[in-house]
Amino acid sequence: MTPYQLGISLRRELLALWQRQGSLDSRNLQALIADLAGGGGELMPALRQMMISPALLRALNQPQPLSDPRDRDRLQAEIDAVYALPIRTSMDELLQGLFNQQVTNPGPSAEGAGTSREASPRWPQSIHVTGQAGSGTSHAAVPALLALIAGMMLMGLAGLVFALLQPRQSSPQQRAVTPVPAQPTPPVAAPKPAARIEPDPIAKQSSAVIDATGSIDAAVTSIQLLYGALSNKDFSGSNQYFSSAVGDQFDPTFFRQFERVSISDLHATSTAGSTVNLDGTVSFIYPDGSIQTESRSFSVDTSQSPGLITGSEFGRVIKAR
Repeated sequence: MTPYQLGISLRRELLALWQRQGSLDSRNLQALIADLAGGGGELMPALRQMMISPALLRALNQPQPLSDPRDRDRLQAEIDAVYALPIRTSMDELLQGLFNQQVTNPGPSAEGAGTSREASPRWPQSIHVTGQAGSGTSHAAVPALLALIAGMMLMGLAGLVFALLQPRQSSPQQRAVTPVPAQPTPPVAAPKPAARIEPDPIAKQSSAVIDATGSIDAAVTSIQLLYGALSNKDFSGSNQYFSSAVGDQFDPTFFRQFERVSISDLHATSTAGSTVNLDGTVSFIYPDGSIQTESRSFSVDTSQSPGLITGSEFGRVIKAR
């Protein structure tokens, strides 16, 4: 199944679920991940990120779900901030199928089997005239036609020679032309050296702000993907988002006791090179429905893709169970 076909299939499942329930939340979307495990392949991490994205929930809870191209652009921007070019390209094609858009570069699978193609223009065939017995009159007219053509060519050549020789004849009343003395050429001023263009400090500052914003977005996405994997009990997939130095902070034994976990209110507190420091609120939902919320800090190295969590510390209990 191509990414475009997978997007069409996912659109059909989501719209059917929306028609049955009227509105959707992240739990409904995460439940579809298991069904996609056979067709998602290497796109599964990007699909998990998309399923927990607020942009997808917003696109689904519109009066006309999955119809606003701005929601599709937001989802693609989130994917582009984290993944390499092959994944971004495949997810772009998947999102076109999800939002029922014409695929930009359709492969053979995206074209209809019965697509008609414009027929190649057919050139007229050469017409061959075959002489027949008894056509003596036609053969007799050929020498006369050749003689007529030769005469016309001789007349044209004579006219051309006459036209070439005509300007060389001098008129007896032609007056001598007094030569005009040449005017001295004024000296050419030496070109001024080009002014040196200094770098615009405002442009450099804007570029730095854009780079910092991209690093913060990548760090936020990695933390969201980590807690999405922990909530789904995908502990093998969660290992790609944190280093071994903080592995004890995300022990599978600890997270198996909860029905769900989530992260919210993520905001950057400082940056140092490619490292972004953030604070957020973690919610632990127990099987009996009770919830405990805690504050936690994170350090994310965004020089890698996806960003790698290199530090994490418990802050305080905001609301006890």
